[in-house]
Amino acid sequence: MLVFVFAIGVSIPIVMADISTPTVTNVYFEKDGEPCEEDIEYTVNCYGYTSWPGDEWFGEELEEGSYTPEVVYSYSASCPEYGCEIYEDYYMNYRHIDYCDLDGTADGESFYLSNFGNLPYTGSCDYSMEGFENESRQCDTYFEISSGLFSDVPSDYVYYDAISYLKENGIAEGYEDGTYKPDNTINRAEFLKVVMSVNDLDMPACSVTGSLFSDVVGDVWYFDYVCDAVTLNVISGYSDGSFKPGQEINFAEAAKIIVNVFGYELSNLYTNDYVEWYGAYVAILQDKDAVPASIDSVSHLITRGEVAEMIYRLANDL
Repeated sequence: MLVFVFAIGVSIPIVMADISTPTVTNVYFEKDGEPCEEDIEYTVNCYGYTSWPGDEWFGEELEEGSYTPEVVYSYSASCPEYGCEIYEDYYMNYRHIDYCDLDGTADGESFYLSNFGNLPYTGSCDYSMEGFENESRQCDTYFEISSGLFSDVPSDYVYYDAISYLKENGIAEGYEDGTYKPDNTINRAEFLKVVMSVNDLDMPACSVTGSLFSDVVGDVWYFDYVCDAVTLNVISGYSDGSFKPGQEINFAEAAKIIVNVFGYELSNLYTNDYVEWYGAYVAILQDKDAVPASIDSVSHLITRGEVAEMIYRLANDL
């Protein structure tokens, strides 16, 4: 885990004439929870628009989408030690900043933070990677913008607690742009990955080297999840020998998979009472109060927010 923390040391905001705002920024880089001793080089670019005195400056701001963001502020810095101080005059006048990006290099590996805030010199961001591998994660905390979660999951969102639980426990990640897209439907491969990440299951070695199903071969990203699920009898696929990984998953299918993953037994009480194959699985979820209110039929296509709620309720026995 590499953590960036930008903390203001001095700030003198002035919004008149073309006078600078002197700032002192203390920058802390941590690698796997320890102070990072490598020399860090980084550049901050802030995007927005320049507004000169007049109607737009003293009146309403430009409407989003009515302009193309441009770089209105930029600076580069080097941090040779943990907690280094960066002195940089920031000219706030006649600028509107939408967001700032950061490009950096540490120990020969580059990293990138997108949209970490709308000021160039303060904020708190988490940037995850193992060691210094060249992969990026969206800064997930900045003032009230994301409430420490995702930019499109406000604190009053109906499944906020559930999505927060998945993130905190490493069950599900968002997208590189810092969103979770909770209202988007989820396909069968994606759903399987999420639910198979719920518990530290005792996974027997997957011995399949060719194909598990006619449409699941060994070079796809979800192969291991499918293989583990087959080995544990979590899934069986379709009668035509396919798994249909890209197909959106409905509630009936989701119910069977999630009940199997959590290890609930299909007692005679359930299996004798329902004719349809999915009846017992749905009944278990209903008894566990794990069916989100937004699901109104077994053919309902599951969203990313709903799968989070189902897992959250079962994992916490709510």
